[in-house]
Amino acid sequence: MPKFSPKVKDKHNEIMTSLYDYINKAAEEHDYVKFKNRLKSRLPPLYIKLGENVTDYIDHLEKKGKIFPGNYKELKDILDGIDTRIVQLLEDGEEEIQQLISQEDNVSSTTVSDARPDILYKRSSDNIGQSSSGATTTTAKKSKISLETYPKEANQTGLIIIINFTKDREGSEQDGYKLESFFREVLGYVVKRKEDMTREGLLASLKEDTSKLNDLTNRQKYHSIMVVVMSHGDKEGIVTHDDKRVTMEEIMEFFKNDKLKCFADRPKVFFVQACRGTDDQGTVDIPDDLPPVDIEDVVGSVPVPVDANILVAYATTPGYKAYRRPSSEIGAWFIHALIEVFKEMHTQCHLEDMLISVRAMLAEDPTFERSTKKTRQMPCTWSTLTKRLYL
Repeated sequence: MPKFSPKVKDKHNEIMTSLYDYINKAAEEHDYVKFKNRLKSRLPPLYIKLGENVTDYIDHLEKKGKIFPGNYKELKDILDGIDTRIVQLLEDGEEEIQQLISQEDNVSSTTVSDARPDILYKRSSDNIGQSSSGATTTTAKKSKISLETYPKEANQTGLIIIINFTKDREGSEQDGYKLESFFREVLGYVVKRKEDMTREGLLASLKEDTSKLNDLTNRQKYHSIMVVVMSHGDKEGIVTHDDKRVTMEEIMEFFKNDKLKCFADRPKVFFVQACRGTDDQGTVDIPDDLPPVDIEDVVGSVPVPVDANILVAYATTPGYKAYRRPSSEIGAWFIHALIEVFKEMHTQCHLEDMLISVRAMLAEDPTFERSTKKTRQMPCTWSTLTKRLYL
């Protein structure tokens, strides 16, 4: 299969989103059944058994290379006689994508660029050559480094889901209120809060939320999705209200690009405050995990994300503790630092730059030092964001 540019992929995602939106909302019941049966006839029995819905079947056709940007023949054959409107949408999409590819081919054939992708700026002497007459000439070179930002339309906002488990975590409600206040009142985000849910209740709720999100209407409404998780932790995962465990991998799975297809090109950000409350009083710094354990043991083994446009920010580095001050304004160190830095810098800096400042604050500010043991906290981040994300 040929490689496609980001613009072509974006157009393809837009077409697929319109198709999914049609399937989920506009299709008559008998047309939906007919469409589903035709899809199933083109797939091996195993994939029919594993697939939960029509979008899963279409996804398999994409993975098999039967559907790709600018080639929707398989889908048009399936939809033939069911709905001419969606067939026309696919045909128009094919034409637009072919035009994009043609334009890019024309540009590449007339523009010479040998800029290395790992160098943003090159010395001017690198661009100096000689003409056939021996005269020195300069040739402008186009950098291949992307400085793009994730798009935000004027009528769009962000969505943040705050998942908090308060059992034996004195002061954690205040962390949730501070997050909600900043994201709703300062940034204008839509805030959804989930508190003290059972394991099964949380997973069912996230499945329902992401299923509703996965349509064109919500794609047009939200420019980004953020999830904050605050709880106890142990080697089996995050502790839910019924004292069962859920891993971050299970939570993230609902938001990955193969599941939340309408947001495949949009940023999905996760902030993880894994903590354990105690009966200590006053301003004692309470470790989130006792005894010290690897953060991957606390939140579940989460590899470096392979899907694009995902960022996961942890409260601490592997092997170390995260802290809270339950009876002070600070509360969870990591959450406090996030909000303080975001308030001051969100109009000038993108997210990953701000997370550097969060790390610096917790690592260097004496406020965040346990006076009894002279210990501090170091957050860390895994990111596959492909553009700069401004809140």
